[in-house]
Amino acid sequence: MRTSVSAVRLRLPDLWLPLTLAVLAGVETAVGSDADMVLRTVLAVLTVLGLAVRRRQPALAAAWVAVGMSVESAVTESPDEVGILVAYIVAAFAVGGAADKKDTVLGCAMLGLAVTVSIALDPSDSLSNVVQTLVLFLVVPAGLGWLFDRRGRALTSLEQANEDLRKEAAAAVDAERRRLSHELHDVVSHAVTLIAVTAEAGATAVRADPDAAERRFVAIAETSRDALAELRALLALLDAPATAPAPGLTTLAALVGGARSAGASVELRMDGDLAGLPGDVDRTAYRIVQEGLTNALRHSREPRLVVEITRGPVDLDLRVVSRGESHRSTYGGSRRGLAGLAERVSALGGRFEAGRDGDGAFVLTARMPVGAS
Repeated sequence: MRTSVSAVRLRLPDLWLPLTLAVLAGVETAVGSDADMVLRTVLAVLTVLGLAVRRRQPALAAAWVAVGMSVESAVTESPDEVGILVAYIVAAFAVGGAADKKDTVLGCAMLGLAVTVSIALDPSDSLSNVVQTLVLFLVVPAGLGWLFDRRGRALTSLEQANEDLRKEAAAAVDAERRRLSHELHDVVSHAVTLIAVTAEAGATAVRADPDAAERRFVAIAETSRDALAELRALLALLDAPATAPAPGLTTLAALVGGARSAGASVELRMDGDLAGLPGDVDRTAYRIVQEGLTNALRHSREPRLVVEITRGPVDLDLRVVSRGESHRSTYGGSRRGLAGLAERVSALGGRFEAGRDGDGAFVLTARMPVGAS
C-alpha cells in the first residue's frame, strides 16, 4: 500500500460522512462511558476520521479504522459505538471496491484482524462469534463494494466506447465532407474549363467555319449536361444514396471526347482489367485523368496529351503527360485539385506526383494498390 501527498489530498465531498460519524461516535462515547471517557472519545473520533481518505486510498482508510479499533480494544474496552460500527462497514465497502485488489486483500485482512482482536479482548463476547461477525460486517459490505466497483467500471467502459464512436462518427462526417468538396471541385473545375475553352474556340470559328463553331457549341451543351448529372448525384448524397453510377475508368470515353471537342489531342492507352477495380481506386483514377485534361486545356494552346493506365497484379499505375504551348490562362486554377488528389491517393495507400519533366511536359503520375478500399 503506497500513498502520496496528492493521493490523500482531501476533498470536501469526502469529509461530510466521516465528520458526521465522528460527531455521532464522540457524543455517544462521551455520554455512555463511565471510565476513560476522554480517551475513548478521542480514540473513537480519530478512528472514524480515517474514512476521509476512503475514495482515493481505501486500503489506508481500512487500516486506519482497523488500528483505531484495535487500540481502543487494547487500551480501554472493545468499541460498541454505532458511529464506529458504521465506519467499519463503510471502510469494508470502500476497500472491497478498490482498484488494486492487493489493497482489497490487505484492507480486508486488517479489518478482519481488528474484529478478531476486539472480540478476543471483550470479556462479554466469545470467539465463536467471530465468523458471523466477519460475514455480517466485513464480507457482505466488501462484496457489495466489489459489485459496485465492477458495475462502475462497466459503465465507464461503455461511456468510453460511446465517446470513441462519437469521435469516429465525427471523423467520418469530416472525411465525407472533404470528399464531397473535392468531388464538387473536380466536377465544376473540369466542366467550366471545358466550356470556357470550347466557347472561346467557337467564338473564333463562328464566322470562318460555322460547322466547326456548331460542333463547339454542341460540345458545350454535352459538357453542361454531364456536369449537371454529376452535380445532381453529388447533391443527392446529402439526402440519400445516389442512384446514378459514380464516374470511373469505364466512362473515360466521354471525358476524353469532351476534351477532344475542346481542341485537345488525347491518346488513351489502357492495359489490364479496369472493370474490376475497387470503387475508391476507380473514382480517384478517373479524377486524376480529369484533372490532367483540365489543367492541359487551361494552361496550353492545343494541348497534346498521352494518358497511360496500367493495371498490374498489385498496383494500378497512371501517367498523364501534357505537352503544348503554354499560355497565361484567364481562368487559372488554385492548385487545390492537385492537393486534393494527393490527399486521396495517400489515403488509399498510394503515391502521387505532379510536375514538369526534363522535356518541359507536365506529368501527373500515380500508383495505387488495387486492394485498397
